[in-house]
Amino acid sequence: PGAAQPREAEVVIESNASTTPDAVLLEGEGTPASATVTLSNLTQTYDGATKPVSVSTTPAGLNVVVTYDGGTAAPVDAGSYSVAASIDEPDYSGSAGDTLVIESADQNIVFPAIADRSVDDSPFTVSATADSGLAVSFSVISGPASVSGNQVTLDGVPGTVTIEAAQPGNNNWNAAPTVQQSFQVTEGDAASIEAVSATTIGGQAGQPVAAGDLPTVRVTDSQDNPVSGVTVSFSVASGGGSVTGATQVTDANGQAQVGGWTLGSDATQTLEAAAPGLTGSPVVFTANVDPSIELSISIDDGRTTIERQQRNTYVITASNTGPNDAQDVDVTALLPAEFNEFMADWVCYAGVGASCGASSGTGSLQDSGAVIGAGASIVYVLEANVRQNAGGMIEVEALVASGGETATDTDTTQIVITEDAIFSDRFESAQTGNAVRFDSAREQAGAWLQFADRLAGGLPPRVLLRGEDAAGNDVFRVRAVRAGKQLLVRLSVRDSGGAWHRAGWQPVTSPERLLAVDYDAATGTLLVTGEKLQASLLGNKTAPQVTRLIADDGITLEMDD
Repeated sequence: PGAAQPREAEVVIESNASTTPDAVLLEGEGTPASATVTLSNLTQTYDGATKPVSVSTTPAGLNVVVTYDGGTAAPVDAGSYSVAASIDEPDYSGSAGDTLVIESADQNIVFPAIADRSVDDSPFTVSATADSGLAVSFSVISGPASVSGNQVTLDGVPGTVTIEAAQPGNNNWNAAPTVQQSFQVTEGDAASIEAVSATTIGGQAGQPVAAGDLPTVRVTDSQDNPVSGVTVSFSVASGGGSVTGATQVTDANGQAQVGGWTLGSDATQTLEAAAPGLTGSPVVFTANVDPSIELSISIDDGRTTIERQQRNTYVITASNTGPNDAQDVDVTALLPAEFNEFMADWVCYAGVGASCGASSGTGSLQDSGAVIGAGASIVYVLEANVRQNAGGMIEVEALVASGGETATDTDTTQIVITEDAIFSDRFESAQTGNAVRFDSAREQAGAWLQFADRLAGGLPPRVLLRGEDAAGNDVFRVRAVRAGKQLLVRLSVRDSGGAWHRAGWQPVTSPERLLAVDYDAATGTLLVTGEKLQASLLGNKTAPQVTRLIADDGITLEMDD
């Protein structure tokens, strides 16, 4: 076959004497003819099937052996493979080589829509498929939920949840385009009601509650999310009063507020906010009501001027003209420095429908806990002595207060300064001389003082003599007061610890005489005209050393060392 070419052959013919011709085998050597091999279909896409290349020969129809990376099996998976093809014919020879490329296939995901859910729904599953047959994974892109595998768990709050389905691909499949599905998580059913404003407030009888104190409630679901559209009813439960806007519907924040609440006259009143079937219903609000009172006060001493050391009397009247009783009333009238507060006292007189906090007291007027009924009054009589060194104008302010209601009034009195009177025997006005004269005899343990009696009947006690220590602090004081023709004296002694001790009032038998006083610091004993006024004042304690004595009008005697 083919073109004529020289050939060599050895022919052997044997006969078996048969009439049938025998086959003749020719053996010899020759050169095969050259043939062409062509490869095609070298780029294919993975689909799970084998991907052989296409082979053609010239002349056509020759047998060809094809290998892929040295193997005869056609590949399936995506990748690059070395292809070798050679003619398998005795009379022809030829071969070809190239690269087979199997490309990864595209894939797509089918992810059905997800139905809306309620915040109190249980965990649920989602599903999606890839046409590659590979597993799909899920993730939460946004919203109040989480996902594990294909199970979605809600966070318990309303919102929009977006979940993404993904398939990342492998050697044979490209990554699939992601697919997202969104769904709404809605609030749950109303489960409970609670107060979001103060449950205890204050107010005035007959007046509306302040806007900032109006009862307000909040309705929530089982996950504590606000629930809108729930009807809440407000009503007065006790104590009188009235409401407006009694029926309210919760807003987007789950809140509802009563339109208005006007308080009645009772001291304690309650209002209820109800939503039947909800935990916490009804919510109770309490108002502690201040009575409607109108307080006034007046203070008057019935004079415009007063002299030093005179006793002044103030009449103080506190009244309530309001429709309700004034409870826990405080009435005060604080004495200024022009008065000797230690010698002041007051008495309370309550009218019908009123009561005093205390019936009487000493010092400035400070009465607490009084009650002044509607239309009632309380009268106080306050008495105090003007100090001997006072001067100028005396101003006393009286105040009445109950709750947030107060009233004040002020009285003013001018101090008139006159010549200081000094009395001697039979208390006649002295024309000349000092009030105190010192005897020439002095002893180391004490000093003798002589001074005139300067007390008039009706005046408060006054300090006639006091002793000071080296620091200028009082060690003892002698006070005297006249009752009729009798003179009473009283000793106060300070011990080394700073505490004061007082003896009782002791009479002096001869008030018209000059007084002789001796103080013994070691025993705490005072001698007045020979009479002891110790009364065991100091006990086991001692008094500081007296370094000087100061008489009533300022005359000073320094003590011997």
